[in-house]
Amino acid sequence: MIRYVIEMFKFMYKLLHPNYYLKNLQLRDINQYKRLMVEGRENYFMESYDSYDWNSLRKSLRVGYIPSIVGYNYFNKSTNEFIYHISNGNHRFFILSENKKGDEYLKIWVNKKLSLKYVKSISTAEKLENKVKKLNNKLKEDYYKRISNSPNKNRIKNN
Repeated sequence: MIRYVIEMFKFMYKLLHPNYYLKNLQLRDINQYKRLMVEGRENYFMESYDSYDWNSLRKSLRVGYIPSIVGYNYFNKSTNEFIYHISNGNHRFFILSENKKGDEYLKIWVNKKLSLKYVKSISTAEKLENKVKKLNNKLKEDYYKRISNSPNKNRIKNN
């Protein structure tokens, strides 16, 4: 019951905060659901599965589910669709998705700020990858140029 009251306060905070919005999502649009289907439930929480108090969480969710799962979204260019990833509430999601199919809906909070941070980190990673490729190509060119201009180029090529 105490957990339910705490979740009510958290719900009100997110409702009033401009960085959060409530979204009704199909389970198949959530990245962790796809992982559950591929890896299986027994492999989802490797180390913490046995030590977590699943029964108390199930009891509190029977009282009623107040949307408390927080996630972020990003656009997947290869599939041309938005993908949602849970950042807080994996254990609740695990319980709530136990007897549901991929086309059923679940309400989660989407954190706009976290979504933007993810997009920025992806673009930064892509920029760094391009810089590394350019630098690698330049180093290769420089290496081959030095070998071709070297007085010992025959000896270097044979080794």
